[in-house]
Amino acid sequence: MKRIVVPELLDSLPADDAEAQRSRRDLRRINFLMGNDRWVLGAIRKFSEAAGRGIIEIGTGDGFLCGKMAGLFPGVTVLAYDLAPRPGNLSECVVWQQGDLFEMPPPRSGGVLIANLFLHHFEGAALTALGKWMESV
Repeated sequence: MKRIVVPELLDSLPADDAEAQRSRRDLRRINFLMGNDRWVLGAIRKFSEAAGRGIIEIGTGDGFLCGKMAGLFPGVTVLAYDLAPRPGNLSECVVWQQGDLFEMPPPRSGGVLIANLFLHHFEGAALTALGKWMESV
């Protein structure tokens, strides 16, 4: 059975579109109900030494999770990568990288890489390219 990746509606909408904003709120609810944010934050606490070397989140979305991580580790560089522009309410501690991840150079180093509800967007060659992008982190 071949896996088929279908682009999500959110991927084609401008960040300020009402439907896109509603979809991001829904994703935040899904993350809450699944316990994703709690799990990620708990895991990052266990690996605080690695987190101290930097935190990178790819597919950041509305910035909620990377904002929480920046709050947990003040003074640590938190890099956020997303197609959408930087959310207005995001902590200034977070360094926002807007654009296509595959067209941006990877960070020179980091300690923790987070990809929450993101990897399912890719298959085949794109996953291979993403793996190569992550090798330097």
